[in-house]
Amino acid sequence: MKNTLKPIRTAADYEAAQHRAATLLLSDPQLGSPQSDELDVLGTLIAAYDREHFPVDPADPIAAIEFAMDQRGLKPNDLVLFLGTRSRVTEVLHGKRSLSLEQISRLHHGLGIPLACLIPSVAPRPDRSVRASPSRRAAASRGRTARSPALAKAR
Repeated sequence: MKNTLKPIRTAADYEAAQHRAATLLLSDPQLGSPQSDELDVLGTLIAAYDREHFPVDPADPIAAIEFAMDQRGLKPNDLVLFLGTRSRVTEVLHGKRSLSLEQISRLHHGLGIPLACLIPSVAPRPDRSVRASPSRRAAASRGRTARSPALAKAR
C-alpha cells in the first residue's frame, strides 16, 4: 500500500495527517526506512499547519517565573537571590516592576528559564517618518533647533 503525501489544506487533511503520523509512530519505524521518512515529512507538514492555524503568543515573563517556581517547588523568598530584595520580588510577581537585564540574566542562568520567555514582546513602534517642517529642517542644518513662538516668548 503506497501512501501519497499531500499538503495539509483543510481541517480534515490535518486530522488525517495526525492519524497517519500516530499510526506510523506506534509502529516504531526503523530510522531511514520509508515509514520513518514519511513520518518525518508528515511531522514537518503538521508543524507548518500548526504554526499557521494555531499561533502561540509569546510567554508572559511572570507566568514563566511562576511556572519555574512551581516546577522546582520554590517560594517567592527563593527569588531574592535572582531579583534582589523581597519587596522587589513582590513587585515583579505582581507586575508592578519590569525585570532588568541583570535580573533576566540571573533567572535565565539560575533557573534555566529561556530568554525568550523572560523578555516581554514589544509592540512595533508606529512609523515615525513624519517629515519635519521646512523651518525645523533649516534650523537643524544650521545646528540649531527651531523654537515655537510660544516657547521663544517664554524665555
